[in-house]
Amino acid sequence: MSDELEQFVDDAGSENDVQKENNGVLQDACLFKYGQQTYAVRASKVTGAIAWRNPMPLPRSDRRVRGVVQDRGQVVVLMAHPTGEAVSRDDTEVSRIIVCATERGYVGLPATLTLRVGQVRFAKEPKPGATVDSDAGALTYLDPSLYVVT
Repeated sequence: MSDELEQFVDDAGSENDVQKENNGVLQDACLFKYGQQTYAVRASKVTGAIAWRNPMPLPRSDRRVRGVVQDRGQVVVLMAHPTGEAVSRDDTEVSRIIVCATERGYVGLPATLTLRVGQVRFAKEPKPGATVDSDAGALTYLDPSLYVVT
């Protein structure tokens, strides 16, 4: 088998959505805005983007959580901020919720605008919470599976 054919077969059989190249790292990602900041989440973690719904508050919940919403029969924990940080007062106009599947359940990230889902070229391997250059500009890369809410 030729090297090119072997490379094609290896890539086609892989479910990995990351490809490293000499001029960056390609990854399928969902891009969205929250306020003026642009964020990226690995596309394989995203189950959908839904219209904003006012969440039901959870008594005595962590300040990083706005509440919960229901989406297609699933309970989604809606974060106060896409980075999973606590915010005391946030006037950002939210219109969408990016729903992500994690090992512990579903997490919703507030968004003002969804930009696109597709292949993104990152300048280097993106690390959760880091801002990285990409072909879509500077993005903050998120991994909602790391959010631990108490």
